[in-house]
Amino acid sequence: MTEFPGVPWLKIVSNFLWIFGAALILAIISYHVFLHRWKKKCSSFFRIPLKKTLILGSILILTGGCLSLVLTMAIPAEAPLVADNTLEIEPAKMMGKKDIKKDYIIMSENGHLSTQKIHFEKGTYLVHIVTWGAAVQGETARLKIYIGLYLIADFFVPTQFEEQTFLFKSLKKENRRLRIEFLNDYFNPEKKLNRNASIQTISIKRQGTLPITSEEEKIQPPH
Repeated sequence: MTEFPGVPWLKIVSNFLWIFGAALILAIISYHVFLHRWKKKCSSFFRIPLKKTLILGSILILTGGCLSLVLTMAIPAEAPLVADNTLEIEPAKMMGKKDIKKDYIIMSENGHLSTQKIHFEKGTYLVHIVTWGAAVQGETARLKIYIGLYLIADFFVPTQFEEQTFLFKSLKKENRRLRIEFLNDYFNPEKKLNRNASIQTISIKRQGTLPITSEEEKIQPPH
């Protein structure tokens, strides 16, 4: 797994900077308080300069905080797709490495494809995907389909375009990405062997709502 489409790497890095800076400051203060309280002396090898470490931590906090603020202002929150009735997803617009053909895409390497966030109401959904792939050494491409962290499918694609249907139950209102993972790429140019996964269409159809539990019933607003 080398690709994580949809992951906001810049925000992760900026948050890491200020969190690491704060941890560094807390650690160096705790270290010097410990030495002072127990009247410990340390050798020059283990001596950590308090002033320089505080300055470094402050710079990291300032840099990470400013970067997070700029990213928040410059990158507006993306409106999620809505899985209501039937939601058609264009595979060519999914994030991740892919080869785009006229009316389908090809996943030619192990990795992930991901949609933008999709809004699900509490209910049941059917995920339809039309895929195919040539069998190489007796095995076609193996795909896993996730909605958020929920694994809803793990299958080998058929050898001709064919629709696969999988059930997903959303237990609450939530925004999740649909993600497709290609697991068993194989490529041998000398023998002209290349195991790929082709994807033509993806759709999500809402089937119905789930019953309200007794705990949820207590917090329902009055009619």
